[in-house]
Amino acid sequence: MSEWKVAWEYQPMNFRAFPVQSSHERQAVTFLNNISGDGLRIFLSIRYSTNTLKIRRAAVCVENGPKLPVTFCGDRELLLKPGEDSCSDPVDVRLTRQGEITVLLDVPAQSMETACSFFPNECAGVSITDLDTGEKKSQAKTGLLRLEEEQCCFYGFCRAEIRSSDPVSTIVCFGDSITHRAIWTGPFTEKVYRLRPGGASVLNYGVSGNRVLYDESPYTDFGNWFGKRGIRRIAGELADIPDLTGVIVLQGINDIYHYLSRICLEDENPTASMLIDGLKFYAQSIHARKAKACICTITPFNNAGEVWNEEAERIREEVNRWIRETDSYDLVADFDAAIRNPEDATRMIRAYDSGDGLHPSYEGGRKMAEVFTDEMIRKLL
Repeated sequence: MSEWKVAWEYQPMNFRAFPVQSSHERQAVTFLNNISGDGLRIFLSIRYSTNTLKIRRAAVCVENGPKLPVTFCGDRELLLKPGEDSCSDPVDVRLTRQGEITVLLDVPAQSMETACSFFPNECAGVSITDLDTGEKKSQAKTGLLRLEEEQCCFYGFCRAEIRSSDPVSTIVCFGDSITHRAIWTGPFTEKVYRLRPGGASVLNYGVSGNRVLYDESPYTDFGNWFGKRGIRRIAGELADIPDLTGVIVLQGINDIYHYLSRICLEDENPTASMLIDGLKFYAQSIHARKAKACICTITPFNNAGEVWNEEAERIREEVNRWIRETDSYDLVADFDAAIRNPEDATRMIRAYDSGDGLHPSYEGGRKMAEVFTDEMIRKLL
């Protein structure tokens, strides 16, 4: 019996404090699909916006084939009201595993307050073309970018589902910007798809700036960008995922870093035991979905200059010590050990630092993905 399976997903972010101004443009998002099927549908969202989103035309291309029109309740044009989500009508098309899918949206000039901050990786790419001038404002496809290169924002499209009768195992990567920017999830996804060609999907549930214990700080310059606290997000977001078999958690660094950098409220100063309790709650929520839980150690950030201090490092080390010894999770991925400097464990190896001292580079991300052995991946599937 055929059912709808999630092939690709990316979390919309609240850009109300930093609205993205689009021109009359076409955005093309390309991703690697690993599910065979006979139908495709796409989801769009402006859940955080106070403005409407108008889509003049939508289409999909499968493996460089012809553009197939996408409709919404039979119409080519879509007008989303503030806070709305929408699902397209099914597109009847044969889909094969390990094939690229491109989603194309033509949008008029408008200000967007819900967007995805997208850093392309091996498994996806995005290009934005100004339809009035023909200029490609930014482009990246099937190649690694360093963090200092231009960031691509896209809006609306956030999820693709495939109609399939095949069994599918779904792994969710849950975390903050290190996940959202696809620093390590790109090479990890490729490893999963090589190991399970067909019948597996990896979904990115990273939200930049997200914390375990605290909500976004609307009284700071960043507004609501950082999203609801992880302990509020996790149960609800996992409930919407069919075929969930594994969840990988990489979070905690922002709970420490935001307090030190004063981009949160003064009383949002976590202890190691508070963070550990929050991560234990994650494990309980994951196991309640009958999925395997994997937790990753918090990566070093002494490279971040004056923000770092010894107390912050003590908290990071105490949480990491618990992570390495815990039986609350089924698996542990030691990202800290993979990219830390052997001569100064409070810092990343220079080649593995993106340059801001907080986010690993894409070379560091590949090293992090290497932590996952085939045996670990099989347990998550």
